[in-house]
This record gives sequence, structure tokens and C-alpha cells, in this order.
Amino acid sequence: MNTVVSATSLSFGYVPQVKTVNSISLDIGSGQIYGFLGPNGAGKTTTIRLLLGLLSPHAGSVALFGQPVSRKSWQLFSRIGAMIETPSLYEHLTAVENLEIGRRIRKLDPGMCSHVLEIVGLTASARIKVREFSLGMKQRLGLAVALLGKPELLILDEPTNGLDPHGIIQVRELLQTLNQDYGTTILMSSHILAEVEKVATHIGIISKGQFVFQGTMQALQSLSFQDSTLLLQTNDNGKAALVLKDHYQVEANTAQTISVKASSKAQTAQICRLLCDAGLDVYHLAATANDLENIFLKMVNR
Repeated sequence: MNTVVSATSLSFGYVPQVKTVNSISLDIGSGQIYGFLGPNGAGKTTTIRLLLGLLSPHAGSVALFGQPVSRKSWQLFSRIGAMIETPSLYEHLTAVENLEIGRRIRKLDPGMCSHVLEIVGLTASARIKVREFSLGMKQRLGLAVALLGKPELLILDEPTNGLDPHGIIQVRELLQTLNQDYGTTILMSSHILAEVEKVATHIGIISKGQFVFQGTMQALQSLSFQDSTLLLQTNDNGKAALVLKDHYQVEANTAQTISVKASSKAQTAQICRLLCDAGLDVYHLAATANDLENIFLKMVNR
């Protein structure tokens, strides 16, 4: 897999002695949807500005498509679409007029505007002035601007910020379409894990300018089984507790249920196997796993 975005030991501070971004490194492969998570003020937007060359790092380096980033990397940036924070739109112009400005500056094909409007579902609103758009429509038009030129990499800073549930779903479905149908690599920042987990293949969680987690969505989800509790019911709970106590921490034992600490799916399977090998009938087994939101909050509040 080709690496599209690479940052090595990246550091930056707006004031001396205070690092907004503190020696972070990341790699995003072609075709990934990378969810960049962290609370407000964690350094997400600053990191994105560094990746795009809008800020110069005090230490470290950035490469896009395998080439170092500098202020002169205009050829690299022609392969990238970006929407940083609120879309910059001319509200007195129509949707298609806003797009025409970017199309003409970049000398793109005349049919590009109608193409991106179709992708974001705004074809019917092409001739409507932007001041009449809802917030969700403005977000989609901002995405359309970012899609001019068919970018290989799309960088979005809080793309669902301020949207109602319907607008959030629309943006999510659009990102999935871009990734699956057009092969677009996507970096999207957010402070809401529940939304990112629905679309991202890989996750980076930043807190106080440093990564506290990087990996696949599957790896993050596996953390939910750490320190989980199994609730068990057998035909003889007293005997079951005796069987398990030499191997696991039995937290509670009543006539109705047994509570046992387990930290993985493999341990859950082993507990069930031990009970069955002891001749016990398992009537009920349920894991009370940690919620991903709680895992996220623990990471960023360390």
C-alpha cells in the first residue's frame, strides 16, 4: 500500500515554550479513511494546517505522496482537496458560481462543476444563492469545492460540525461513496468518536498535542473488551465459581449469576470451555464491555 500522508516527529507552537503539536508521527495509506480524533484544543486543526503547508513546523517533516511538503509544493496540492473548519463561500453567489471561481482559476474542464454538484447531491440547487442554503447544504457545497479537480486525498476538518442528524448522515454517506466508488483517501478530524467509528478504517486520537492511540478501528474496538465483566449463569453456580477462581477474578457469586473479569474474546471462550469441561451447563453468558466513548474519554483525560 502506498503512503499518501507521512509526518515524522512534527512539532509546532504558537507561543514559545508551549507546544500545540508535540513530536507526532503518522502514516496514512492509499484508500484509507483516517479518523483524526481529539477534544477541542487538542491540536487537530494545527496538525492539518502543518500537513497542508499552511504552517511551517518548528521540528519534524511532512511528506505527501512520498514528496516533502514546502510552500512551493503547488503540484502536490493540486492532488489534494481540503475543507478547513467552515467552508469559505460567497453567499451572494449561487452554488455553481462559487464553483466556477475555483474551476476557472485552476483551468479545469467546464463540466467539472456539474460533476461535483452531482456527487454531493446539489444539482437541483445549482442556481440557488448560497445565503438561502441550510448549514448542511453549505457543508456539502464546501465539499464540492474541495472535490474540484478529482483529488486523490481529501482533508476535512470537522466536516459534520453544527449539522443536524440528517445532515451528519448525508456527509457520512458522501464520504463512504467517495472512498468506495472513487478510491479517495480521506483524513477527517472530529471530536465525536461515535460518528467517526461509523466511517473510518483507521483512527488516531490526539490529546494535548500528542497521540494517545493510533491503529485500525478494529484495534480500538478490541480495547472495549479489556477489563470487561462476564455475567454467567450455570446449573451449579457454586461449582462454577470454584472452577474459575484459580484462573480468573470472580467478583460476585449468587444463586442467579456469577461475575467474572475478562480482558479479551479469547478469555471469554476459555471461561466457557473450562465450565463445559467441568461438566457444567452454561445457560447464560454476556459480556459487559466498555463503551468506546468511555475508552476515548479515558485516553484524552489521562
